[in-house]
Amino acid sequence: MYNRNKLLEVVNSDTYKDMQVAIIYWDINRLKYVNDTFGHLSGDFLIVKIAESIRQVCGEQAETFRYGGDEFIMIIKNGTADLAEEIIAYKYLIDCIVSYYLFS
Repeated sequence: MYNRNKLLEVVNSDTYKDMQVAIIYWDINRLKYVNDTFGHLSGDFLIVKIAESIRQVCGEQAETFRYGGDEFIMIIKNGTADLAEEIIAYKYLIDCIVSYYLFS
């Protein structure tokens, strides 16, 4: 998964010139709580699990970036509103993963 610097590089380049894209912003809930309660190692572990889940959802059709502490951005090549909505539906699964790691 790329970081914010790579996102800015991509946005400022011609990577997606003349291509329709869909952009999805993911904000992961409770990450600050995990860091504050269980420590940053647990928070880092959770971020890795979330990143893996997001990558599985998007596959090769998208690039994903960690924008901030608990913020992720996905750029879907040749993305449509229908495809974006389908991927957004997986957000619920990501929230379940967070809850699983919070309470297990």
